[in-house]
Amino acid sequence: MIFESEKDLIIGMKRRNQGALKEVIDQYGKLIFYIIHKTLCTPNEKQYIDDCYNDVFTIIWFNIDQFDIEKRNLKSWMIGITKLKALEYRKKAYKESMVVKEFEVDKGCHDSYEVEEEEEIRAIIQGLNDKDRYIFLKRYIDGYSIEEISKELQVTADYIYNRISRGKKKIQKLWKGGMRHG
Repeated sequence: MIFESEKDLIIGMKRRNQGALKEVIDQYGKLIFYIIHKTLCTPNEKQYIDDCYNDVFTIIWFNIDQFDIEKRNLKSWMIGITKLKALEYRKKAYKESMVVKEFEVDKGCHDSYEVEEEEEIRAIIQGLNDKDRYIFLKRYIDGYSIEEISKELQVTADYIYNRISRGKKKIQKLWKGGMRHG
């Protein structure tokens, strides 16, 4: 079946025409893969690229009925789904890497100085409230820009800068206030 417009393609998918899904994959698959590949860029994250790619198209297929042809752009909608799913996988990879690091610490793979440093850093970040900790992890661990974080949290960039500034001051107080020995 030939789909002459994006609207025909969407209608085909809403009617559960697998040819329409194949056409969407043919048209947008490389873009979706590119976004996922750019988001899942560490060696630990790369293992999830294929799973994420498959999940994105599964989500699109099972949620196409929620897509409003009159109000939205299919490409933008799919990009949004892709970014969210890739971020979920990034978070999963991060959590798994923390479990591995904790296991390595337990197994004695690091020298004692590195273990102390890592524990101190974790303890200091734990001293922040949930929102500030989330912002710090996004900014300094995951490498997100201020703009990306502000969009995700639906706040201004100034708000994020202020939270980071306050968080840094709190970390300095915690660091100087006895958590740092030596």
